[in-house]
Amino acid sequence: MTEWISVKDRLPDFYDGVLVYDNCGYENTVSIACRRKGSNGGWIWDSQMVYPEDVVNVTHWMPLPKPPEVTP
Repeated sequence: MTEWISVKDRLPDFYDGVLVYDNCGYENTVSIACRRKGSNGGWIWDSQMVYPEDVVNVTHWMPLPKPPEVTP
């Protein structure tokens, strides 16, 4: 089983989809997101599961599990 990785320890590569834990204060969420370069030259978390501006306090992340094998 994969463990959560603190963003203080390391960050995923840009554009790699990962699970993120966001501790936004009023509601903790888990979503699928990736790190991408922002318009200010820094980087931001981007998620299509929630509004991007809601993914602002990511504390931990983990790689996505491998997809299931599909049989015909």
